[in-house]
Amino acid sequence: MLEFVAHTAPVLSLAFSADSCSLASLARNGEAILFDPAGYPQPITEPVTGGQWIGFLPNGWPLIGDANGLTAYCEGSARLGGSRLRNVSCCAAVDSTLLVVGVGQRHKAEPGEFLLLDLEKNRMRLPRISEAAGVRSVTVHPPNRMVAWSNGSRQIAVWEIHKPDHRTFNLTHSSPSIALHPEGKWFAAALDYAVRSYD
Repeated sequence: MLEFVAHTAPVLSLAFSADSCSLASLARNGEAILFDPAGYPQPITEPVTGGQWIGFLPNGWPLIGDANGLTAYCEGSARLGGSRLRNVSCCAAVDSTLLVVGVGQRHKAEPGEFLLLDLEKNRMRLPRISEAAGVRSVTVHPPNRMVAWSNGSRQIAVWEIHKPDHRTFNLTHSSPSIALHPEGKWFAAALDYAVRSYD
């Protein structure tokens, strides 16, 4: 077992790079660290404000969602989605040109949105879907261009983005994490002390 110890606050979010060569971690105090395969830590940036999520772009750049928006890091930083994007709670790549972005707070009800970000034009695409209690988790099934998100209103929405409407599933609790099955026919949701799957 390897244990990578470098943070000075509890870790909130983790992600492996697609090439399996890096592990990114984000702590509650905003520390963002990139670990190489041997566990050597390298800070990605100065601590970020209101950091909630960390991951990677399809091109391998580390990506952080925080109170100030969505920022990619590689020999500097690049703000994605414009200056009006705030409080990014989660993100996932549909393909190399499109990201789905959740806005809100992951652990409390606060107004937010579910958004599509065009990486080639670095701007939001329509529609922008309002969520009264914010978005807590997003997941994608790239082969079907299917996306799903959970909100703070005890619901999960599932949408094939080439279709006009999404389907909504009511839950007993708000789900902090969801996952789509590789076949795209099922999704699983974390609900309090349980995990439930839905067709």
